[in-house]
Amino acid sequence: MSRARQDRVIALLSREGDWMTAGELADIVGVTPRSIRSYVTALNARIPGGVVVESGPLGYRAGNDAPGALRAAVDTATPRERVHRLVRSLLSGRDGIDVYDTADQFHVSPATLEGDLARVRALLGDTELTLERSGSRARLRGTEMAQRRLLSRLAHDETDDGAFDLDALRRSLGAGSIGEAVFGPFKSDLVAGLRDLGYFVNEFGIGDVMMHVAITADRVAHDRALETTAHEAPSAAQEQVGELLAALCERHLGIRLGAGDRRHLAALVLGRVVAPGPGEAASATRAGLQDDVEAAVRDIVHRAASEFLVDIEHEDFVLRLALHVQNLRLRAQEQAWSRNPLTRSLKSTYPMIFEVAVFIASGLQQRLGIPLLDDEIAYAAMHVGGRFERRSRPAQSLRPPTLSPAVYGQ
Repeated sequence: MSRARQDRVIALLSREGDWMTAGELADIVGVTPRSIRSYVTALNARIPGGVVVESGPLGYRAGNDAPGALRAAVDTATPRERVHRLVRSLLSGRDGIDVYDTADQFHVSPATLEGDLARVRALLGDTELTLERSGSRARLRGTEMAQRRLLSRLAHDETDDGAFDLDALRRSLGAGSIGEAVFGPFKSDLVAGLRDLGYFVNEFGIGDVMMHVAITADRVAHDRALETTAHEAPSAAQEQVGELLAALCERHLGIRLGAGDRRHLAALVLGRVVAPGPGEAASATRAGLQDDVEAAVRDIVHRAASEFLVDIEHEDFVLRLALHVQNLRLRAQEQAWSRNPLTRSLKSTYPMIFEVAVFIASGLQQRLGIPLLDDEIAYAAMHVGGRFERRSRPAQSLRPPTLSPAVYGQ
């Protein structure tokens, strides 16, 4: 990680072109000023006898040998780092890349780049993208949504256990993507705006939504907006949340979301990080539930309660689960699947809860035709776990360490 942060420091100084204090750099990189000083020492050591970073009373700035240090960073990139950079290059232009020019830019041989292209093919999997070759040119072919799913996969693969990591996201999208200075205010305003609209917000999942916001901003900036789809008209909740996201994107990121991107991001928010609040918001959510979804959830919850002899037939539980299922069906139309970092631990630590969730998921799949992957089943398990905790500790404020995301969303 220190090597990656060193690279970020020299990239920041090279882009800024002026003096920056250790404190300013530390705030952006997310370390202490003392760490910045050690990174500067290490950067200067990359070019013996050279000056990669100048030091002075005003702080630090890029020296004459900064470009050489940046090239050294590329030369020492791991195969995975090169593959991610290669994917960004393939996605950034409609005409793809020239293999020999790209090999020169990456400071590798054409044979090494061919090996990296083979790794890209392996990454494509079920993304509905194909890698085409025509002479020296290579192109990715597929829909815009499929290309975004590939970027999402890269970002998730960079992280540990699927947890959100802004550094990993910027490695996948490039240094010019959403940074710390924007991420914090955008996230805070999004959470506040959703609460003003009457929703409970599960901040556990907000990072995943922010990842998709960053991907959307990057793609829109490259003139790759999502087209509107032919599915049914968006609900009032989608319109409302979409307007909030559009306003925040324009305020914080300077981009304007089209109808397709507003609907896409609103579906992610409604399906992953919010649940209805009390009173009028809950009534409005109940009124907005599709009849077949609510009927299916009530029936399957009743059967699960009888099968496992568990007390989960509670109106609040049914409402929240039905809302999740309804939004899941919308996300399934766009193949916008969630990654759940707790899937493995839920299976091993709470086997009964997971078994109940599998029963419910199987019933929903049969009734509604929604394919439910393990990560989606884990979110259902978190709902079940949240209900169990409420039942066993009704008088306490509920914040269980592992299952808390079940309480307010997903």
